Amino acid sequence: PSIQSAINHYFFEGLKNPKDLSKRLILIYIKSNLYSKRVQKRFDITQKITQKQNIPDISLLLDGEGRFKDLWEVVVLGSLVSYNLSQMHMVNPSTNKMVDLLKKELSSSV
Repeated sequence: PSIQSAINHYFFEGLKNPKDLSKRLILIYIKSNLYSKRVQKRFDITQKITQKQNIPDISLLLDGEGRFKDLWEVVVLGSLVSYNLSQMHMVNPSTNKMVDLLKKELSSSV
């Protein structure tokens, strides 16, 4: 089996619980015309299956002008989403105890 089929398997298994997941989650499908036809088909089928489970979703189609541009689009979007979520939940995004611990452990383990 391919890595994509394994990912789909675990993804669908993970959607079984908690039972109220559809009230707590919005899936974001990030699509690109640069994906292979098989990957594009996998996204479409996966989205149909999750919609049948009443899980809300958003589809974003990257502009597909190039891999680097698509990648940059995702990085910027992810940063904006992370920042806005931190503001909604009144969390200071500049401090992160887990990142501080990681840095400390990395500096002492060499």
